Amino acid sequence: MYSVQCTVYRYGRGITQITNYSVQCTVYRKILRLRLRMTYTYFWEGFVISKICRRYVWVLVFRILLLASAICLYIVGAQKPDFTVIDKHGFGRLLNAVVWLSLVAGMLFRLFPNRRIAMGARKHYACSYGAVLHKEKGSNKTSAARKGLHKGAFFCGVAWVLFNSAIFFVLSMFGALTPSSAMLIMLAYSVFDIICILFFCPFQLLFMRNRCCVTCRIYNWDYLMMCTPLILFPSAFSVSLLLLSAAVVVRWEIALRRRPHYFIEETNEKLRCEKCEERFCRTQITSKGGRTK
Repeated sequence: MYSVQCTVYRYGRGITQITNYSVQCTVYRKILRLRLRMTYTYFWEGFVISKICRRYVWVLVFRILLLASAICLYIVGAQKPDFTVIDKHGFGRLLNAVVWLSLVAGMLFRLFPNRRIAMGARKHYACSYGAVLHKEKGSNKTSAARKGLHKGAFFCGVAWVLFNSAIFFVLSMFGALTPSSAMLIMLAYSVFDIICILFFCPFQLLFMRNRCCVTCRIYNWDYLMMCTPLILFPSAFSVSLLLLSAAVVVRWEIALRRRPHYFIEETNEKLRCEKCEERFCRTQITSKGGRTK
């Protein structure tokens, strides 16, 4: 009732003092609209995803379309998605160009601090660091968190090498280990990369045990992991992507060695739930963040 009274007072008189029927109906409609807006905000605020989350959804759709195009080209097309052939013509060459440009653009965004990428990918920059006041220096909790970062990353790296080695071995047994199959695997990895961010991440569940993607230790490993199948087929396409993805990882690891306090929420308050503006925890199954906040 207080909100109703405030709304009525905004028009300079009490609703009971309004004698004009049309004016009275207008006031009632404005009050009803206000209450509907308040009800919508109360019930649906927790389900609205952030701007950066919507951006990742569009990236997921784009990568799915690229993967579907490559699969169609591989199955029914006369041309295979072969990135080792420089003088290729037709749709295969266009697909290679679009894939290369999209990956290079994404990696260049990672090499420079900007707000177009998620906090998890730019937390190693000084602009994404917020010092925690009254923190206990050298505390056991902080030291354990730093050790956990390296331990989880080591197991993720080993698991990724073994997983890809098994895939390469099986494909080579059937004679299917070709540049075209490597392209398909890379595009499939690119799709699963966004799925890990938005919905379900096996690395987080099995090895890292971190709260959410914002605190992920291996967030910027994604492009190098995507380009792993290209190692077997050196070309201008594959070497350029591998070198640039390696540069992203090297930049990330150097920052981690020099400023490890940027990477954990115990020493960087911008990684905490109350400072988060992205809210990937609303869509991710494996997240341990504030899903209901």
